[in-house]
Amino acid sequence: MPSILMLMIVCVEFGGGPHDPLPDQGGGGSNAYLTLTPESVFTYADILSSEKFGGRLTGTEGFSRAAHWAVAQFQEWGLKTLLTDQSYLQSFPAPHGEVDSASMTLLPASGSDFTEARELRLSEDFLPSLFSDSGEQTAEAVFVGWGIQAPELNYDDYAGLDVAGKFVLCFRGRPDPADMRYETHDQHRARVKLAHRLGAVGLIYLNERALAHAGGEHIDKFLFGNIAYAVADSLLTSQNTTCAKLLKQLQEDHKPHSMNVNGKIRFGVRSRFYPDSTGVNVIAYRPGSDPVLKDECLVIGAHLDHCGKHMGLLFPGAVDNASGSAVVLAVARAYAQLDPPPKRSVMFVLFGGEELGLLGSEFFVLHPPVDSIRAMINLDMVGFGENVLAVHTENAQSLFESLQRADSDVGILKRDSVISRPTRRSCDFAPFVDQNIPVVGFFSIDPYEHYHQPSDEARYLNPESLAKTARLVFEASRNWADRPADDSAAQKP
Repeated sequence: MPSILMLMIVCVEFGGGPHDPLPDQGGGGSNAYLTLTPESVFTYADILSSEKFGGRLTGTEGFSRAAHWAVAQFQEWGLKTLLTDQSYLQSFPAPHGEVDSASMTLLPASGSDFTEARELRLSEDFLPSLFSDSGEQTAEAVFVGWGIQAPELNYDDYAGLDVAGKFVLCFRGRPDPADMRYETHDQHRARVKLAHRLGAVGLIYLNERALAHAGGEHIDKFLFGNIAYAVADSLLTSQNTTCAKLLKQLQEDHKPHSMNVNGKIRFGVRSRFYPDSTGVNVIAYRPGSDPVLKDECLVIGAHLDHCGKHMGLLFPGAVDNASGSAVVLAVARAYAQLDPPPKRSVMFVLFGGEELGLLGSEFFVLHPPVDSIRAMINLDMVGFGENVLAVHTENAQSLFESLQRADSDVGILKRDSVISRPTRRSCDFAPFVDQNIPVVGFFSIDPYEHYHQPSDEARYLNPESLAKTARLVFEASRNWADRPADDSAAQKP
């Protein structure tokens, strides 16, 4: 992502402060709305991104502590559970990896812009994937474009190359972003399996900056990681090119630009893999007030997980996605104070396993606690900057109109767009779209340079933006859940 100036955000009130009079919401609505202050929403995000939750990698003790902390909040507010065991926790399989140490060295070759072995800096220059196996390999590097082989589409980044015993370097993406036929190829698991099948000893993504990757495919004796563009460029000097040039060529030509790279990489990883671990979704519920319409349910959700703690580095995940989880918690608390609640029921879900590949949300839609989910609101990385994007499916017109009406008072929505068919690289609303459930998703659209890095800390959150987003979600969802019965049929999936 593009760089931005580092912002030091202090916790301030907006709109005159939490004790100023607000328009009468009716039935306790004013009191509920007043709880959505910058201080309160920021506090939830600050707590979730603290070290005691260890970066919240699904399957780890830190994630479990965060999930149980969220359950305690729901219980304190008097929200109900829909699960038969009364636990608020929906379990699902969540294989994951943890890395104890890693090192990477560039070894010089003819044409390199360095003449001695170059030790790379952890986090700044490179990071291993959490699904990498343990081991060490020294091997030549080969650039393979997008790392895709799709004979049915007459496309092959590996054509004419021998990658056996080598590291393959590639971008994450696909030849034509609009061509959904590439979707199954544009996944961590697909790339790793392909590179391994063709004999590579490891796969290394090229990123603008080194990023944590929690998802993937664990393969014995196969190493998986990523390096920053600045590092990769030193390997590409012999070919008189750079990552930026190669990426532009691939995006413009929609054809392979693969090549051998005159350089070697020594990559070592010590990791542990847990194939039988489990994750949880945290689920709470506010029943509707109408005897008939309460059977219809709106889901308000966000992913609770992030990338964990590895190699002595904590990945706090404040923006991604303690911010979205904080908004869900704040809105849930406001709903708990509504008396009476809206006609329809509202469910609050903190998903696990998003970083592992949407594991929690996919499990949820296949095993829903109720059979009448009529719409879904998702929040992902909403806590920085001042500008919010709302995406929505075409069948979510009623929900989106409620959002627009609410924003006429809140004033944070800067842009919107229609979701056609989300990819597996999307966020937790994707499985809902697959089930034809109307969806609205919220994202901050200001550039953020700390994505998936140890620096994604609470100090970069914007409390005012968090609170405005929470107020927007609360008002829009409340109005939608309270609309007349004759609008319901048009919203059924």
